[in-house]
Amino acid sequence: MLVLASIVTAALVGGPAVADPPGARIGRAVGAGVAELGGTDAATLRHAALQALAAGAVGDAARLIEEYTRLRPDDGVMLYNGACAHCLLGDHARAEQLLLDAVKAGFMNFSQMRRDRDLHGLRDRPAYRALMAARDAADPILADRQIERWRQGPHGASYRFGEDETRRLRYVVGRADIDPAALEAHVAGIVDELTATLFGAPPRHTLVVAIPHADDAMGHFADPHIKGSYKHVGRSLIATDTGRSLRHELVHALHHSHMDRLGQTHPMWIQEGLASFYERRGLAGDAAEAATERDLIARDLARGGGLPTWSELFASDRRDFRVAPAARYAAAHAVVSFLDAHDRVHPWYEAYCRTHDEDPSGARAIEEVFDEPVAAIELEWRRWCAERVIDAAMVEAPDRAMAGVAPRTPDPKAAWRRWEAQALFEDTRSLSSAGRYDEVIPALQSVVTLAPDHAGAHYALGLAFVRTNDLPAARRQCEILAELDPSLRSLLDNLVLATP
Repeated sequence: MLVLASIVTAALVGGPAVADPPGARIGRAVGAGVAELGGTDAATLRHAALQALAAGAVGDAARLIEEYTRLRPDDGVMLYNGACAHCLLGDHARAEQLLLDAVKAGFMNFSQMRRDRDLHGLRDRPAYRALMAARDAADPILADRQIERWRQGPHGASYRFGEDETRRLRYVVGRADIDPAALEAHVAGIVDELTATLFGAPPRHTLVVAIPHADDAMGHFADPHIKGSYKHVGRSLIATDTGRSLRHELVHALHHSHMDRLGQTHPMWIQEGLASFYERRGLAGDAAEAATERDLIARDLARGGGLPTWSELFASDRRDFRVAPAARYAAAHAVVSFLDAHDRVHPWYEAYCRTHDEDPSGARAIEEVFDEPVAAIELEWRRWCAERVIDAAMVEAPDRAMAGVAPRTPDPKAAWRRWEAQALFEDTRSLSSAGRYDEVIPALQSVVTLAPDHAGAHYALGLAFVRTNDLPAARRQCEILAELDPSLRSLLDNLVLATP
């Protein structure tokens, strides 16, 4: 146990950053985010192993991964895939060793290990249990490391810190206008209500909740329209406001912790549907439950026949939500809102968790709580969406904080363009990594046409022009960034000046 604890601690606080596989099944958790490899033979083996995994040829995949990891013993993702393959083949001893090797190599997604059905055969084995216990024991060290990074930052002297041991929460407050005590009470109320009504327990591991200084926030969110994020591997929640963004990410944190306890991975529509629903719902004692842009978009899509079908929505993965974010996020939000309108959110979620293994999509649980065929319920949902009466002038601003800000009248079409632009922007990143600038540049030009104030896209476009030696075009992006984001303008300026 002591040896395992030291290995886990080293991997978590000092090991290399290895990308996490996105899915629970081995065929979908294949080498996500692995960097390009230099050796041709190793690259060929890796490609063949991933092809075998995708085809369900587990025996071939296990053999190829063994050959590959002899050449690349520090590839944590492929070691993890090897552990899954051997476990499925019934070779539990080899699976345990490969899982331990994956952790040594820096594979840090212990939530994936807890949920992955391919590792089911290891759950009761002493080494697996000791590995999970060692991760739990490393929890205080991980939280302390996060806090220390904030302390050592450029504005660390102005930060205030707090702790809620009962709920396993640590606080980092960098905004001078936020009262830490009020923030802690606000978050505690959200956590307590969701614990009592939906998720059954506070976070499994210490959650660090940070409201950073505005300058530090720019380092985390290149796009100023992104207000929050939650990274489950590090149990790190960052929000620039204390309103919708904070609530949204808190739901994600509690939901992920619940999935860990259940050993389940819920589909994107449920994850985002619950988070977006509770972001606007607030607490039980709130005076009003404001609508959001997603309510307006779902209504307009329903009236125009553009809502995705439930079969499409329920099968959507993360990429589907990136490709068509406006429709997917609005539809997921509308399903949970529809359940709430019929007082069925809590019974549905309980039924879903109970029937997850039989139907991970969530359709069976909906049928159970309505006692009707899912097709009839979907038809009623579409009618409900189309007939909703929503006063656009009363839609809640996305960044409203605890103290409140002046309400604004949103433009649903502008929100749609923003989400479509962000999806396209996300898709350009892999192209940029591959150096495919002939595709990157027109795609980014489309992004800034849809969202002219997207600072991250203007910076990426300027960078692409630098890489293709079109310095006049890069300088034009510098001029635009001077108004949108001076810090990004400075970075791009330096790159332009350094280019001969």
